Amino acid sequence: MNTAHFSATPEYAARPPTYSFGPFVLSVAERQLLMRGEPVRLGGRALDILLALCARAGSIVSKDELLFEVWAGQTVDEGSLRVHISELRKVLSEAGEGGRYVINVPGKGYVFVADLGASQIPETHVGSARRNHPSDASSHFARPPALLVNPLGRAEEIERIVRELRSTHLVSIVGTGGVGKTTVALAIAETVRDEFEDYTAFVDLSQVTDSGHVHAAFAASLGLPVREEQELEAIAKVLQGKRALLLVDNCEHVVQEVAGVVQRIRASAPEVFILTTTREPLHVSGERICRLPALAIPPEKPSSLTEVGQFASAQLFIERACAIDSDFEPSEENALTIANICRSLDGLPLAIEFAASRVAALGTDSTAAYFSRLDVLNKGKRTAMPRHQTLRRTLDWSYDLLSDSERDILCRLGVFSGSFSLEAAQSVVGLFPLSPMDVADHIADLVDKSLVSLDTSSDRIRFRLLNTTRDYVAERVQSADDLNGRRRLHAQFFLGELLGHQQKEPENSLVSLRGDVENVRSALAWAYSQDGDRDIAIRLTLAAGPLFWDLALLAEGARWAATALGQLPGNREGTVDELELRLNSSLSLLFIPGNLSDVSGEIGRALELARSLGKTDIEERVMSGHFAFHLRSGNVPGMTAIGQASIELANRRGLTFNGASDSMTGTAFAFEGNIDAAIPLAERALATIPRERSIKNLRTGVDQRLWSANVLAQLLWMKGEFSRSKSVIADTVAEARSTGHAALESIALVWMVPVMFWADDIVSAECYVERLSESAIRSGIVPFRWAAEANRGILHVRQGRLQDGLDALDGAIAELRRLRSGMLELVYTGYLADAYAEARDFGNASSAVDRALALTRLTGCGIYTGEFLRKKAVFAWRLTGRMDDLLSGLGDALRVSRLQGNRLLEMRILSDIVSSEGVPIELMESSLSSMGEVYATLEQRDDIPDMARARSLLFARRGCGTA
Repeated sequence: MNTAHFSATPEYAARPPTYSFGPFVLSVAERQLLMRGEPVRLGGRALDILLALCARAGSIVSKDELLFEVWAGQTVDEGSLRVHISELRKVLSEAGEGGRYVINVPGKGYVFVADLGASQIPETHVGSARRNHPSDASSHFARPPALLVNPLGRAEEIERIVRELRSTHLVSIVGTGGVGKTTVALAIAETVRDEFEDYTAFVDLSQVTDSGHVHAAFAASLGLPVREEQELEAIAKVLQGKRALLLVDNCEHVVQEVAGVVQRIRASAPEVFILTTTREPLHVSGERICRLPALAIPPEKPSSLTEVGQFASAQLFIERACAIDSDFEPSEENALTIANICRSLDGLPLAIEFAASRVAALGTDSTAAYFSRLDVLNKGKRTAMPRHQTLRRTLDWSYDLLSDSERDILCRLGVFSGSFSLEAAQSVVGLFPLSPMDVADHIADLVDKSLVSLDTSSDRIRFRLLNTTRDYVAERVQSADDLNGRRRLHAQFFLGELLGHQQKEPENSLVSLRGDVENVRSALAWAYSQDGDRDIAIRLTLAAGPLFWDLALLAEGARWAATALGQLPGNREGTVDELELRLNSSLSLLFIPGNLSDVSGEIGRALELARSLGKTDIEERVMSGHFAFHLRSGNVPGMTAIGQASIELANRRGLTFNGASDSMTGTAFAFEGNIDAAIPLAERALATIPRERSIKNLRTGVDQRLWSANVLAQLLWMKGEFSRSKSVIADTVAEARSTGHAALESIALVWMVPVMFWADDIVSAECYVERLSESAIRSGIVPFRWAAEANRGILHVRQGRLQDGLDALDGAIAELRRLRSGMLELVYTGYLADAYAEARDFGNASSAVDRALALTRLTGCGIYTGEFLRKKAVFAWRLTGRMDDLLSGLGDALRVSRLQGNRLLEMRILSDIVSSEGVPIELMESSLSSMGEVYATLEQRDDIPDMARARSLLFARRGCGTA
């Protein structure tokens, strides 16, 4: 992190000694807030925030600036800032009789808005610069689309629903199709936006055709990766503890599944407010149903234009007609006609908008006449609700008024799923003799006629068909062959888009193509169907693999790759096509819970293919994935074998692979317990492997730089190089976060948090655990999510909440065992033993450490063996009181620590011997002497618990001896 432009502490020296606002006086020198002379209780961080805001009263102070000034350069999550801002607001509001002093400017920061008086407003803080700092979880939320129209006639409903939402936290806006539920919901979201800062997410279910995809839609709206399982748990986890608003749109066709998700969210995240739009209630406990009626319609025989204009349906018609036709003017002459149109459409907003769009072409009287004729000629279903029949009549009418080319283009647009670009439309629906410009003109006309919608949610304008329109035009398609031809063009276009992007920008992520993912899915579904094209299917699967990876849709990518492998023609077996498919499948499966033997087999097959085809670059990626597989499952001999193979590959490839080879070999040595051999390899790897990650390496989901940094930080600590270890941690975590890839941040944090516990740095540990929890959810790597939960349990123990800690650790370890994450299970089983010991339950502590030792033998991971042997000896002594067993066990641990070169553990064990009562004097003296020798070789820092303990023992024993 570059802090060159920030001062280490707030510059209060040049500021006035006091600030006054409302009933308060804030003393800078004394760091005290008074109200009418009486001290106001305010936490230290909240007070620092108040001082910083007052120093720049009236100006926006960014979150990054506050984080840096208040926490003096420490790495702290923005959640901490929000907590203290909330405390500050509450104190000022309650003590200040409800006055408003601090406001949030969404996306920018906070402002102190009270008047300090001209003499007390300090000069603007100059010379500060904004740090680059990734946004928090809210930046991943799918924002509601902009409210582009004024919800006419809905003020009372909006006010009522806002009240209900604030009161109950769950409101369903219920009404018929086309009544304007979404518009009202968007208006409500806009009304209450500031109450939720940036935590507002839009869950669009309109594209969900399979009820099984509801969880995925919720996950995607919250920026979560979509997997085959665990989505619901991840959704609940990411919302836990947050005050957020979820706007869930178009629930009616998947109402049962939505109800289940809503119930789960309300149970685990009570501060989340949920607003749904649906044609039928969810029937969830606590749901408040607000039925949205059609707009009020004028009477049959209104007396005047003034009377007609008092009704919301007429207001909507007039506003839309005037917007489309600048020459249109409501008058006494056409007032009755306007009233009749609104009445014939039952006040349904969508239908009224369709009708208003035709006034420019037909005039008011002809429009009214046409609607009158439709009352007789309606061919909709007799069983449909009247308003649904009316909407269908509107669509029939609009469709009949189109030219032949417009009708054809509209029907061809029905092949798209979700939104689409103009280029896509021109390629897929273009017809000779129409030019691309003709197609663009016709689409623009269809937008004017409200049959195609503009999608302005991205930087480039895209288009979309409403669901009702898409369903309608599907019925109009006469020829199955013609439809299949359109689908072929559709699939070919998106195949070309994916290939073109990868060829033009091979080092860039495909995240920019996020808007096309629905179309890619539908193209794949067609290509693999009975009427599809297997060649296009295989090529499209290969091209889409990177897209699914970049969007963290790992399960989906693996599923399509498996489908392709199952239908791979014989002449493509053993080719680069099979290799790429197996690469996509194996590397995706690596991070998805499943059968480890299947994953291993898939990786092994990919490795064999890469070698047989001479694709050393792919061999390197697969080898790295295979190494990560062994690291995750807990197979150090497997890691060592891959490390040896990597050396051979490095000899073949030359210097380009030396860094990766050093990393894997060094990491394997580290987990074996060969500290002195591992450190130089880790250092060399970090010096060789570039900080800039290629997109191909990022898609592998593993990172040799992070592996090397992780083991180096731990090993340096074991060697007693504490400052250097902490420096590696800070640099690595910052580097991982700067990549913007949640998986890499998780990889860095999961092995760095233990060092914070070794240092007894609970503040940093708590911060890192929160960030690990967040990044693990974002990355979709389920074992890391349980690692975060285990670390949270360790925090609970350190904070005195023993039972909470035991429960969290025990549950997390059980899940890690289920997921066959052997290495992480081993690590946290050791901490579980500590937790039982802290609770004075030495029986369970001994059982847990026996399990940890069994896991070291099972996995071949020897680096923690010495510490587990030490714990086993201490716990057994606590149970039996036998000194011989204690000294024998500590002797075994001491031999392991010395063999491995773990100097800090050696000193810890010697400290245990020296501090134990009843140790023979000869052993005591020799242990004390050895402890002093080891202590002298380690970095002298009394803030390190092991060093402080050893120093105290040395001083006490030597002092006694001298006396």
